Amino acid sequence: MGILDLFRGKAQPTALDRLDNRHLLDAIDRVARADSPENRHNLHRTLLDVILLIPVPELPVTLAKGPSVNTITEPFKLPILSDKDGQKFIAAFSDLEALRNWDPNAPYIGLNSIDLFKSALSSDIDHIAINLYDPTRKMIRPGGTVTRQEFQLLAEGRLPAGVVGPAISFELKEGEQIFVGVPAKEPAPEIIQALQSAAKTVENITALYLTQIATQRDQNWISKTLVGIDLCEDVPPLQRKAVVEKLAESIRSLLPQNEFLDFMFTDGPLGEGIKSRCKLLYSRNSGQ
Repeated sequence: MGILDLFRGKAQPTALDRLDNRHLLDAIDRVARADSPENRHNLHRTLLDVILLIPVPELPVTLAKGPSVNTITEPFKLPILSDKDGQKFIAAFSDLEALRNWDPNAPYIGLNSIDLFKSALSSDIDHIAINLYDPTRKMIRPGGTVTRQEFQLLAEGRLPAGVVGPAISFELKEGEQIFVGVPAKEPAPEIIQALQSAAKTVENITALYLTQIATQRDQNWISKTLVGIDLCEDVPPLQRKAVVEKLAESIRSLLPQNEFLDFMFTDGPLGEGIKSRCKLLYSRNSGQ
């Protein structure tokens, strides 16, 4: 078991023993029944603003006793668990009954979801598991996992636009200030070579560009390394999805654990900026 230190200082007192997350449970259940882009969008939007119960080895001494989350200034510890495949995760629960169905005696705290996602980024976990249950007991709540790719975006207040195998897309907010440039550190040569080789096999790809996009949030700049994908005209959404799947799969085994390379289509004014300012990785015309 690993330990993640977490600092709290924002939460308002909330009655955790009466926590009602029916809207979250409904969103999880809808995805389980029909994993559509609309249902995933609703789930991600719900995950931006919920309180979740987190089992902890022990409550910090600075946390007031009682079934509520309070403002504290000292760190306390969250357990990092491992599943049968060796993946590391943090357990989170929608309500006390769900937690007690997994462990009847575990101490727990309540965290705002954004705080949990931000804190999880400083660890090496692979996902957050919602509503685990003891196999010897009956499952009483719908549950699932929030992948690292998903909570990385959710921690920034972004909604993933959809999950595509090892890749994930996201949406830029309207009016968001953006700077585009060339990354100071490029991906490893074998990653670039794999992208170039994959692009040659996809007729719809006319060019690939290496770019870094920086966006401002809460007076802080957040940057991402992306591969801009330039397509021939009128490629429908399903074919676009297949393009991203092909490129993402080509580098899946080459990326270090918990590192991601995002993809973005070079449509519109932002795409024009990428094509004019960023590094060309591949061009069908030149065969590069």
